[in-house]
Parts: sequence; C-alpha cells; structure tokens
Amino acid sequence: MTLSLDLLLGFALFALVTSITPGPNNTM
Repeated sequence: MTLSLDLLLGFALFALVTSITPGPNNTM
C-alpha cells in the first residue's frame, strides 16, 4: 500500500511541476 501511495504522490508532484512549468516538457 505504501508503494502505491508513493507512486501516486510522485505522479501528482510530476503533474504539478509540468503544470507550473509550461513548454516542450509538457508533451512528455
């Protein structure tokens, strides 16, 4: 369960970063 939570948190963080920093990285 911890692994799933960590993965979800990582995905959320990645989405937040991509949202804050628009550009070619957004496509990735």
